[in-house]
Amino acid sequence: MAISSFAGAWAQIEPAEASDFVAQLPAGELQSKTAMAVIASWANQDPRGASTWAIQLPEGSLREQGVREAINAWATQDPEGVKSWAMNLNASATKDIALNSYAESVAYWAPKNAAAVIDAIADEQKKQESIEVTMRAWLSIDPEAARVWLAHLNVSNDIKQRMQAL
Repeated sequence: MAISSFAGAWAQIEPAEASDFVAQLPAGELQSKTAMAVIASWANQDPRGASTWAIQLPEGSLREQGVREAINAWATQDPEGVKSWAMNLNASATKDIALNSYAESVAYWAPKNAAAVIDAIADEQKKQESIEVTMRAWLSIDPEAARVWLAHLNVSNDIKQRMQAL
C-alpha cells in the first residue's frame, strides 16, 4: 500500500510526525499496516522510541505485533537496555508481550539472559512459550547448563517433563 510505504519512509526521518499521522487514520487494516510500517522503520533507528509508541497503541493484535517488532529490533542493538525497559513496565499483558519478545529474541545467542526474565512473565502461555524457545536454544549451545536451569525453574512438573523431552 502506498500510504503505509510513505509512512514507513517518513518514519525514518520524522518518526513522531509519522506516528501522529497513523493516529489520524481510521481504525482498521490501513491503520494497522501503516502503524507496522512506521514501527519497523522507527525501531531500526530508535527502538526505545518505537517501543514506547507501540505500547500506547490500542490493546489488541496491533499493539502486540508492534511491541514484538520494536523489541526484536531493540534486542539486537541493546539487549540490556530493552531488558531493563521491559522489566520496569507496569504489570500488564503488554509487559508480558515485551518480556516474551525479549526472551525469544535473545534466547538463540544469550539463553541465560532470556532465562533471567521468564519468571517475570505472568501470562502462563507466554511464559511457557519463552521457556520452550529458551530451552531449545540453550540445549543446542550448552545442554548441561540448560538442564541445570530447568531443574531450578519454578514451574510445574508437567512443564519440566515436556522440556526434558526436547
